[in-house]
Amino acid sequence: MMRYYTLIPLLAIAFLPACGSRDAGKVAASDPGAALVQNVCKDCHGPNGQGQGRFPRLAGRSAEELATLLRQYKSGHKSVNMSDTMRPFAQALSDQQIDQVAAYLAAQ
Repeated sequence: MMRYYTLIPLLAIAFLPACGSRDAGKVAASDPGAALVQNVCKDCHGPNGQGQGRFPRLAGRSAEELATLLRQYKSGHKSVNMSDTMRPFAQALSDQQIDQVAAYLAAQ
């Protein structure tokens, strides 16, 4: 019969590799904005919104600016420099999700 005081160190060793590893999936699960960026935005704008190719950098821009732009895309009200590519993505987001994405990207 194994005693509990023997089992505790074994469990600690078993879970040690998980400690301190913060991959994108674990971070995304704890932050709804991060999860949305990973699932919706990363293919074009990069994993953390850093931009890539013809897709602009979103990281570090103000949350207010990003939320306003997403809401403009969602409503179809766009300015000259706005691409039609974004509209279906923005329309798929609720207002709360827009705020979460904007907050996450602003913090990057």
